[in-house]
Amino acid sequence: MLQFNWVGWTFVLLFVSGTFVMLASYFRLVQGSKAGRQRLIDSIDLPRTRELRAGAFAARYGHKRDIDFPEAKRLLREAYSRGDKLAGMQLQRLLYFDQGMSAARESERIFHDCRDALFELVKLSHPEANFLFCNTWGMHSMDEIAMMYETESLFEACDAGFVPAWLLRGDIEADPADGCNPEEAMLWYRKAADAGWLAGRTGVAKVLCDPAYGGFDPATGIAMLRECAARTDSHAMQLLARMLLDDELGHYDPEEARQWLARAVKLGEYYACIELAILHRDGTGGPVDIVEARRLLRIATQFSFDSEARKLLSELDEPSGTGTSE
Repeated sequence: MLQFNWVGWTFVLLFVSGTFVMLASYFRLVQGSKAGRQRLIDSIDLPRTRELRAGAFAARYGHKRDIDFPEAKRLLREAYSRGDKLAGMQLQRLLYFDQGMSAARESERIFHDCRDALFELVKLSHPEANFLFCNTWGMHSMDEIAMMYETESLFEACDAGFVPAWLLRGDIEADPADGCNPEEAMLWYRKAADAGWLAGRTGVAKVLCDPAYGGFDPATGIAMLRECAARTDSHAMQLLARMLLDDELGHYDPEEARQWLARAVKLGEYYACIELAILHRDGTGGPVDIVEARRLLRIATQFSFDSEARKLLSELDEPSGTGTSE
């Protein structure tokens, strides 16, 4: 006669009940995650916040208008105050390049407030989130697994037709540190320029001034850079100054280069401070002025991530670098 195995059946019942509890917890977690993602999507999909973000991108990259960084920040602050995490992530990117430690601290705070939301939106293949992910993630210390998504995110944003992603793709292709493919860079910059984005025209002009480009045409490139610089594109101002200081391009004019760098400095471009300081230190395009060189380098040292300005300033402060202007 078979005996009832109480011990065995007890284990079976415990296993079944435990499995049921785990499954119930899992489904509650999934439902909670779905609800959280839906709330996140709703927060960035409000008509007003979408309008503010679009306006900020237009001001930042010059979509059918002049470039205006302060206006971009103002719009992003308003959207972020309404709970828009995408606006927050773009705002922290702009603040990261602002002058002073307070801006750096605010940038870091906003990043940590928005990063989880951004990562969730990247998982949903949101084009704007994909762009912001690859445009901001590398500025902060993050885990290696997250970094693996950067290239894929950029490609997805480009495929979705998000124009700022085209501009970033052009920047990467044009960067010697990434192998420098001017033909590919021109393709992305041209697409953005044809869509009415001023930053795209600046990119096209930059590639035209690259001797490695098959359609090398520095005269046209420099003329385009002057046009973009006149429309408050501080990046174009810096590029134009560099082209005017390159005597191999045939348009050497260090005096004009100084003028454009001075304008870029007024617009808050920290690296223009360094480049202009070097011209004052060396007497390129004007008299040697060590006092002004020091002033510009001190401005550049107020950007939390800069080390080159500190090195140059310490060299000027050495006895051999005091100069004759003081």
